[in-house]
Amino acid sequence: MNNESTSNINFSEWAKRTYAEHHETVEHMKNSSDPLDRAIANRITCVAGVGQ
Repeated sequence: MNNESTSNINFSEWAKRTYAEHHETVEHMKNSSDPLDRAIANRITCVAGVGQ
């Protein structure tokens, strides 16, 4: 699998930046009826250090 990312950051840095820039979207995803959305949002918040 090729990495097509233009920036070479690890997942924890990406999660922190994503939560900082899009926290409302992540919080909305946590309340979604779609289990995949909830799982992704929970993982982002956990890795970003803002989860339970």
